[in-house]
Amino acid sequence: MLCLHALSHLGQGLGIQNLTTSKTPEANTFRMLYDTVRRATLRDFPWGFAHKIAPLGLVTERGEDASHPTEEWIYSYRQPADCLMFRKIQSGIRNDNRQSRVPYKTSKDADGVLIFTDKEDAVLEYTIDMVQVEMYPDDFVLAFSLRLAMYAAPKICGEDPFKMGQRAANMYRYEIERAMNNNSNEQQDEEMPESELVRART
Repeated sequence: MLCLHALSHLGQGLGIQNLTTSKTPEANTFRMLYDTVRRATLRDFPWGFAHKIAPLGLVTERGEDASHPTEEWIYSYRQPADCLMFRKIQSGIRNDNRQSRVPYKTSKDADGVLIFTDKEDAVLEYTIDMVQVEMYPDDFVLAFSLRLAMYAAPKICGEDPFKMGQRAANMYRYEIERAMNNNSNEQQDEEMPESELVRART
């Protein structure tokens, strides 16, 4: 389905019967790009269908374990195996600001990605690599297929003399902006409290 959408964005009428088994140049191109483009599209925006919240598994705590790898942070946690894009460590405040955001730093050891922070019992918000196509909402399908078209255009459109890839890139940016607007309409953040200066003026 996604590849058919991408072909239509490029003005191509040729279909792909089965992306896994088809030997056509179009299928070969999409197979090469598909996973990379999916992950990049998921990273570009905190899509609700791929959003996850989970407590982090503690690795070490400074002062309790001689193997704690840094003196700069109190805790080291293991990044979840299904984490594609780190969004934030929850601060306990729904409407985060610059002062309330939890500082962190990532690193690696032999077992994977480590997250250093001073937050006890840290809980992570992140994007997972959602591969189940049936879970994709329409706005993600459009964005994903447009990004596929953008990168596939030089191969499929013969160096793309009509700049169909650039057209797909412009439409992709539009779809991401539209997803942001839709997301803002689907949630209601708490209003920030007025400062003492503003209250004094009123």
